[in-house]
Parts: sequence; structure tokens; C-alpha cells
Amino acid sequence: MNFDIDEIRGLINSELTLDQSPDEFQEECSELEDLLKAIEKRVAELIDRDSGLLFSYLYRLDVQEHAVRQVMNDDKVNTVTALSQLILDRQLMRLHTKKTIHQKPIKGWEW
Repeated sequence: MNFDIDEIRGLINSELTLDQSPDEFQEECSELEDLLKAIEKRVAELIDRDSGLLFSYLYRLDVQEHAVRQVMNDDKVNTVTALSQLILDRQLMRLHTKKTIHQKPIKGWEW
């Protein structure tokens, strides 16, 4: 899948409320690896300070519950890295879906 990094950054920054301004976030995250590091930073912070909010974000981001459970129950993986990768993968899948599936307008739903 080939995506514009700006689209991915925008989705993740708006959904995870990263602690950086949009300009700082844009400068720091020019590649997917940088973006993953920014997500990891936010996930680590949420695990330490407010895990309930982290799980709320995971739900809102539509990260598969069984995948989250698997990460949380596996002592062999770095939880922060694995959850961050799940978030990034889900957002990439979301963008792919938006670009490939086009819904015709529903009659009677015009505003």
C-alpha cells in the first residue's frame, strides 16, 4: 500500500491527541518509522498515566480486540511497540479502504 504520509499523520494525530502541535508532528514524522516512534511515545505515556484512556483510544481507532488481548497477554513482546504497530497498521488499513471503496450517495440523505 502506498499512502501519503500527511494523510496518515493527520489521522493519527487527530485520533491519539499526540502531545505535539501539528507543525512539530509534521516535522518529526516524515517517515513511517518516525510516526511509529511518535505513537510509541504516546502509548507509553498512556500506559503509565491513564490506561483506561489508551483502551478507549484503541476502541475508537477500531483496533481488533483479540489482537490487543494477544499483545497484553504475551510476555515476550514489547507491549508499547506492539500496540503502536497495531494502531499504525489499522490506520493504514483505514486509509486503504477510504481510497479503494467508494460509496454512492444514499437517496434521501441529502442535506
